[in-house]
Amino acid sequence: MGQEFYALATTLDESIQHSQVRIREFISGERGKLVIAAVPSLAAGYAPRAIAAFLHRHPDIDVQLVDVLSDQCLEMLRIGTVDVALTPAYAEGREFHQTALFEEALGAVLPLGHVLTEKQLLSWADLKPYPLVVVNSTGHLRQTIYTEFRRLGFLLEPAYEVAQVGTMLGLIREGLAIGVLSKTLLECFDLNHLTFRPIDSLSAFRTICLMTSVSRTQTPAVDAFMKVCMTMP
Repeated sequence: MGQEFYALATTLDESIQHSQVRIREFISGERGKLVIAAVPSLAAGYAPRAIAAFLHRHPDIDVQLVDVLSDQCLEMLRIGTVDVALTPAYAEGREFHQTALFEEALGAVLPLGHVLTEKQLLSWADLKPYPLVVVNSTGHLRQTIYTEFRRLGFLLEPAYEVAQVGTMLGLIREGLAIGVLSKTLLECFDLNHLTFRPIDSLSAFRTICLMTSVSRTQTPAVDAFMKVCMTMP
């Protein structure tokens, strides 16, 4: 009976010690789970770079990435499905902490030889005469394009609506349309036979933020990921 009790006590003691180690590792940010939502322009390039840098410092954290549109990012953060959201700055409400990371520029993507490539800077009005291809979503970028065209007194009717950026670039490459995308996203694609021209407008620059929920206490993993993002070039 004594031997059996000793064996059980030893197992229990080891389990307690293991649990204490795991708790200390969680508190220090060495272990845990981190779920990140990111808009497509960031999920393709910036987010993977940030995750790689984070895991280099914290290899035992379980990281998951969800690539969804900006409104979905915020809704998932609001209900607690994700811990962090990487999106353009959100102008409404006080339910999110927003930490500015960098400025993202929008610009026109043009086929080589297009007449607009003669200008180094474009305006939204420069795009009006030409067929436009857009991604068929309700994301931040599309809303910006439609808003700017309305300000010009023009109801935008895209020549093409596509689901994938690769399809958009293919149509532009063949001279069938022009498009508007973020420079950050384009860094992830082959721009052979394409030209990027920035748009000279305040609305063509958006602040990319790391979002967290005001209503929830942030885990050590979230704090550690934020520090990595703040120090990335």
